[in-house]
Amino acid sequence: MAYLRIETISGRGSDEAFAELEPEIVRFKNEYKDSSYSGRVEYLLGIAYVKNKKIEEGKKIFNDLIGNEGVSSYIKDLARSELSLINIKEKTL
Repeated sequence: MAYLRIETISGRGSDEAFAELEPEIVRFKNEYKDSSYSGRVEYLLGIAYVKNKKIEEGKKIFNDLIGNEGVSSYIKDLARSELSLINIKEKTL
């Protein structure tokens, strides 16, 4: 249920939802340390950081995911895409 709540909150896509998402994910990580959803939840935390203007924290999460052997290639690809998008936005500003 906790994982589905996180996915539901992130699916809303609003600023309020991403502000709510950070503490939900921290709580999830503390309660479910060995969850099979850990990679996905960590990815969503990176997204929440970026949306909440914590770009450097988000980049660190994405880089950590890419370097983690236990994370699926699908999540690593998503993290790479987010890093590329951040880099493009930084170059155009």
